[in-house]
Amino acid sequence: MRAFSVFLTGAALALFLAPAAAQQAPLSNTEGFAKTYATSYYTFDACGDSKRGRFFRQALVDRFKQCPFTPEARAAFKIQAAKLREKSVEKIFQLIEANGGLLTKVEGMTMTCREQQHLPEYLALADRLDKYAAGQATALEAIPAPCDADNLTP
Repeated sequence: MRAFSVFLTGAALALFLAPAAAQQAPLSNTEGFAKTYATSYYTFDACGDSKRGRFFRQALVDRFKQCPFTPEARAAFKIQAAKLREKSVEKIFQLIEANGGLLTKVEGMTMTCREQQHLPEYLALADRLDKYAAGQATALEAIPAPCDADNLTP
């Protein structure tokens, strides 16, 4: 009887832990993080909100660190983020220079920067990023998207 009890306890424990183990499977596709990282330069910096752009990218990197990515994926994302940073900063500078100042609307956007920055979603994100930067919110609270999302922009 004792062996059966130990078996049931072990089986119950295995069933309880199975979903957690399945969720901890290593991830290798960092495309969602890379796409979101690159897009942030246009969402924030090109529209004159580079401070929140920096906050967003730091929260995104911290969120990435919380996810169960493989060592190879982590190394690849680090390199990719550095390349995206260099390329995006250069491209934004060229856009601003060609425009003669900050952009009012980024090509491909359906609204102006000002309109975007007054959306309730943008304001909520800005508030979360400000709290994150002040140490009052975690990266997960700032960017509450799953690790395997195609796009982590809320």
